[in-house]
Amino acid sequence: GEVALDAPEVWWRTPTSARATPAPAATPAPPAPWQFSLGGFQLKDGRLTYDELVLNALALQLGAADWPLKKPVSLAASLQLDTGRLQAEATLAPELLQADAQVEALALERLAGRLPLPPGARLSGELTAKLHVSVKSPLAEDAAARTRLQVSALRLGDARLGLPGQPRIISLGAPQLAFVQAAFN
Repeated sequence: GEVALDAPEVWWRTPTSARATPAPAATPAPPAPWQFSLGGFQLKDGRLTYDELVLNALALQLGAADWPLKKPVSLAASLQLDTGRLQAEATLAPELLQADAQVEALALERLAGRLPLPPGARLSGELTAKLHVSVKSPLAEDAAARTRLQVSALRLGDARLGLPGQPRIISLGAPQLAFVQAAFN
C-alpha cells in the first residue's frame, strides 16, 4: 500500500561537538539481507527544523519501490527555506540515478554555517540555479566517483564574502554573477 503523511513536523538538533568535528568517512554497508515493497509514499506540507534552519512546505512523492531495487523508482520533492525554494525530480534504478533540481532565490547566509568557510567568515547573497546529477551504478561502492553534476542558469545575486581579519567585505557579484552552463565530474 501507499503511505501518506500530511503536515508532519520534525526537529533535529546537532550536538555542538558534532558541528565542529568533520564526520568520519563512511564505511560501505554490507548487502541488505532484508526486503520490502512499498506502493508509494507521499508527504505534504511538512516542516523540518534542523538546528537553525527551518525548511517549510516540505513535499515528497515517491513512486512504487521494492528493495532490493529491481525497477526504476521516481521521486519528486520540494521545500522552502525563507523565500528560497528547491524543487527536484529524480529516477533511481540500479544502473543509473538521474536528478534534475531547481534552486530559486536561496539566501546564502542561511547556509553559510554548513559550508567549508574559514571560522568567522560571513557570506551573503542569493543563489538561483538549475542542476542535473547523474550517477552510474548509484548503489555500488564509490558512487561519488561516478557522479556527474551539470549546473546551468547559475545566478549569484549581490553575493558578498567577509573574511575574518579583513576590514571590508569582498563583493562577488555587483549586482549579480551569472553563467549559462558548467559540468563537473
